[in-house]
Amino acid sequence: MLVLSIRSNAREINQVLEQLNGGAREKTYPHTLTRCFRTIEHDARVVGLDRLADVVASAKEASARVLDPKAGPELVELFSQTMGELSRVADDVEQGRRHELDRSIVEQLRRASRPRTIDE
Repeated sequence: MLVLSIRSNAREINQVLEQLNGGAREKTYPHTLTRCFRTIEHDARVVGLDRLADVVASAKEASARVLDPKAGPELVELFSQTMGELSRVADDVEQGRRHELDRSIVEQLRRASRPRTIDE
């Protein structure tokens, strides 16, 4: 179930990221990303992968700022890296292997999910 969830939501997330990289700025993009990340988060919790769910929850929280002129470009790059990592997670889960999450991506997502101050 989790593998299917990651792969199907990854397609939609990657489409949004491609469009953002191409200069599109649809108001629905943050909602789409939030919905997809929320689904992956939920499915990770259902199978007992709470650490993975927490990491995806950080991506979900950060997705609200994807259209922000300051944060958006960095978030698009971070989400692209995140999707590569989630693809590796899906491959490893499918093969019954344990996956060690990339610590750099995990930390970047945690920082990105924190509320911004007025100065930022």
